[in-house]
Amino acid sequence: MSAALTLPQSMRAAGKPLVGTTLGVDAPRVRRGDRDNSHVAADASARSIHETKLRVLQIVLQEGPIIGAEINDLYDLRRSRNGWRKIHVDSPRKRAGELAADGLLEIVRDRVNPANHLPEAEYAITDAGRAALGKLS
Repeated sequence: MSAALTLPQSMRAAGKPLVGTTLGVDAPRVRRGDRDNSHVAADASARSIHETKLRVLQIVLQEGPIIGAEINDLYDLRRSRNGWRKIHVDSPRKRAGELAADGLLEIVRDRVNPANHLPEAEYAITDAGRAALGKLS
């Protein structure tokens, strides 16, 4: 779904190669020597992140240009209606930022968040984002 980026050497644990040392592909972020339950948790986290990114793309496609706070609110509303996975309240906004970095969403402008009157990025889906969703349906 996104371009793979190699994890910089400075971020790797000394002497312990990481499993899945690419970013943007929802790879587990654990060391080979870590306990089995760490690997299981990393795999579950990777699935959750991937699923959340897909939901965020769907929300932005359906709603049009939207700020992160609204993405968070709509994810929570649709989660309860559609049985989506429960995640941290700000996770959809974070996934939107990652999707923008991957070129699947774009920041169209800064808009004032009506709840706190602070500027916030407004996201819109790109052609690449539409294509990624099209491949999954």
